Amino acid sequence: MSLLLTRRVIFVGDPKVGKTGLIRALSEAELLRQSKVDVQNHPGGFGSQWKRLPYNPQVDGEYTIYYQRDRRRIGLRMMEVKNHVSAGRVRPFYYIHGYSAVIVLCYAIDAPRSLASVHEKWHPELLHFLPGVPIILVGCKSDLQGIQRNDVVTRSQGEALAAEIGAVKFIECSSQLCLTIDEFEETLVQVALSLDTATSSRRLRKGKCIVM
Repeated sequence: MSLLLTRRVIFVGDPKVGKTGLIRALSEAELLRQSKVDVQNHPGGFGSQWKRLPYNPQVDGEYTIYYQRDRRRIGLRMMEVKNHVSAGRVRPFYYIHGYSAVIVLCYAIDAPRSLASVHEKWHPELLHFLPGVPIILVGCKSDLQGIQRNDVVTRSQGEALAAEIGAVKFIECSSQLCLTIDEFEETLVQVALSLDTATSSRRLRKGKCIVM
């Protein structure tokens, strides 16, 4: 068995686009996997004595989820970039506080303004503070895709933006209905595992200075 790798994943996007829901869906999937292991190992009902709770943004600064792929173990430290009043001055510290391995850049399918923010605000900011870090573009709330409204972001619009910003992957998800959460989770793990130590060191040396 290999040593445990740890990678930091930051979730970025406008307020209320679905960042919290995504992390919570991943945390609940992990808890479900663990409960199945407990049942297999303890059919009489005596499982783990310590039970984790799903992600709670009011409590968890970071939430680590563990995976195993082909004898490789990895812990993904999920962090949601907050959008509070002073976020414009505070946000940079989220970016430089530790090495970020993957960026999950989110917009909401029912909020075209959040898609525009990816292009106008978030991507330029990420290029400045985290150059070279792979981006997964996620269209959240995909369960709303079929509703009869003129202001719903289409899949082709999301794909076009993903190509424009050089995202390594584009995916639409619904944490509410758990649509394509498995695909998103697998993409996240594979991108994180693809990063090597040399790449990590180069990025750390290229870190940006912040003047407040």
